[in-house]
Amino acid sequence: MDSSALGIEQVEDILRFYPNVVEMDTLKKYSGDKRKLGKCEQFFLDLMKVPRMESKLRVFLFIVTYTSQVTNIKLELNIINAAAKEIKESVKLRQLIRTILALGVPFNRGSASRPTRLLTLDSLLGRPGTPERNNKTALLRHLRKVIVQRKPELLDFSKDLVHLEPASKIRLSSLANETYAVYKGIERVKRELVSAENDGAVFSRFRKVLKSFVDTAESELTGFGSLYIQVGRIVDSLTVHFLDDPERYSFEKVIETFVVFTKMLTDDEKTSSRRTMRRDAIQNQTRQDI
Repeated sequence: MDSSALGIEQVEDILRFYPNVVEMDTLKKYSGDKRKLGKCEQFFLDLMKVPRMESKLRVFLFIVTYTSQVTNIKLELNIINAAAKEIKESVKLRQLIRTILALGVPFNRGSASRPTRLLTLDSLLGRPGTPERNNKTALLRHLRKVIVQRKPELLDFSKDLVHLEPASKIRLSSLANETYAVYKGIERVKRELVSAENDGAVFSRFRKVLKSFVDTAESELTGFGSLYIQVGRIVDSLTVHFLDDPERYSFEKVIETFVVFTKMLTDDEKTSSRRTMRRDAIQNQTRQDI
């Protein structure tokens, strides 16, 4: 259980080439001179003397990679948490949406059975690759021109959403699988710790390392679990808040739509700035030529 003596790559290699049931049975039945066996076979014969060697190796691998796994998951959870809060709490974004509504734009037409619920993401952009999306894209660009004239200070609302782009690269399903794997890994360690009680005094250090790890990990996972629940709640509230039918869409849908919405409003500003710079450069060159 000393990672300075046995590295991660070495453990992975041993597991990759660890003999299967048939190979172990063949080695066990060998009754000849073991010195005549190849180094690989001799090595695995020694490994097979260790009770549940494969299980011990997998536990060891999990323990030495645990910290980096949990750190990465926490980082992504915090990014999602921050992005969701920024969207809900951005004053400029709220004012921008109010301005769009105040202009009387019929994004939501509603129906007798499904009345209009102000402005939602479903109605904001339309479905990608459809005439509806093309029409609303053109409409948003027109709105941008109107907002530039009336409230230009709102167009830098993207500065309030600094975690939006990083959050768009995270998939909650993958994050859930990684979190599940961490909890399952700790359960594996606990099972091995119970089994190792019957392995004799030679494994006393092994048991000590496992016990220390379990105590520390279970203490850490209390806060980790609270963060996961907190992020789940804010994600659910954001999805319900901005979508007509939250059951049909994921958090990724919300983030993706806001990324598109932000780019549609800010890219035009960048394009306009580049055009102005090019125009000024042409004018300056013309003056010099004259």
